[in-house]
Amino acid sequence: MAIPSLIGIAICMLVHSFNYDNDYYIPVDEIKRTEASLKGAAN
Repeated sequence: MAIPSLIGIAICMLVHSFNYDNDYYIPVDEIKRTEASLKGAAN
């Protein structure tokens, strides 16, 4: 059981290493809207 498990882990690590789309970007306009609404709620 250990050998198939190690092979499976190695395959998962190899597949995961090619996943280049792992970032999340927030548009500037969305940040400005959020900050403005929070400033308005705090006053």
